Amino acid sequence: MMDNVSRPMEDAIRAKRRPLIIRAVVVIAGTVLVLGGVIGLLLPVLPGWLLIIPGLAILGTEFVWAATLLDTAKTKATEIKAKVPTKRNRAA
Repeated sequence: MMDNVSRPMEDAIRAKRRPLIIRAVVVIAGTVLVLGGVIGLLLPVLPGWLLIIPGLAILGTEFVWAATLLDTAKTKATEIKAKVPTKRNRAA
């Protein structure tokens, strides 16, 4: 598309071309997953991040803020993963 437009913005521009009913279903599905994930964070029964990440991915197709938040979460997860000791980088 355009060279100076970021990927989340491209997705948002592409999403504007969808029919309104499809956009509404996407927003409702993403919102339900994110809200279910928030409830899961509060309850010990369900790990909330299992619902929040897919919910943000779905909402990210419609909203730039959700795509940006998802990219931030991916970056933080990569940083945390790098700090976790594994068998390879543990001193024997």
